[in-house]
Amino acid sequence: MVSDFRIKTARGKKLFRESVDLFTTLLCQIKGVSNFSYRVTDADLAGFDAWVAYFGADKIGSDFMRRWAEYQFQSWFNDGTVKDYNHAVRYNWIFNGGSAVKRWAALPEEKRRWVVRTSLKSDFGVRSSNVPRTAPTELFTTLRTEEEAVKGRFYGTTRGLLWCIANTTLYHHRSSRCVVCKFKDDCKATLLREYPRIAVARGYLKKNQNNNGKEKR
Repeated sequence: MVSDFRIKTARGKKLFRESVDLFTTLLCQIKGVSNFSYRVTDADLAGFDAWVAYFGADKIGSDFMRRWAEYQFQSWFNDGTVKDYNHAVRYNWIFNGGSAVKRWAALPEEKRRWVVRTSLKSDFGVRSSNVPRTAPTELFTTLRTEEEAVKGRFYGTTRGLLWCIANTTLYHHRSSRCVVCKFKDDCKATLLREYPRIAVARGYLKKNQNNNGKEKR
């Protein structure tokens, strides 16, 4: 069953998308690549739900999420690991309410920061801030066949909405799926709120305008 928090609240959608972006950003830094395509699975959705349920939505902010993800990644990529997990690591290994919580609780905060600094950041050059995601305007305005195929999974369901939030650039007026989807208003609102640059590129917002139609000051 899909979480009401994750689907029906703006905060739930924001946290989930932020966690997926953080996961792929860190993995890009570790792998030394500029881009990485990752498709969220049902197990990933369940992992996120369990993670939020364990800590409570009001306790999770961007800084905590970042520290959490860095520490979880170092446990899979430190010198003591026998196997190379570059191509195997999954989102739900990082965000879950079970084994990841146990790893987190095994060390005090100061020690966690130390192991991240001496292993993940030193060995892999992971930076404290997210990698800026830049892309040409045409990437946002052109209708891409592969993205349209992704939108077809769970289409017309609340699970499908979350799937699109995690795996696509959201509402596109040229998409035959988007224009008739019953969640199009919710999807477009998420796009306007969280990704104004894409909204501007697609003509839904003017530059220097917020999603309420007012000029930014």
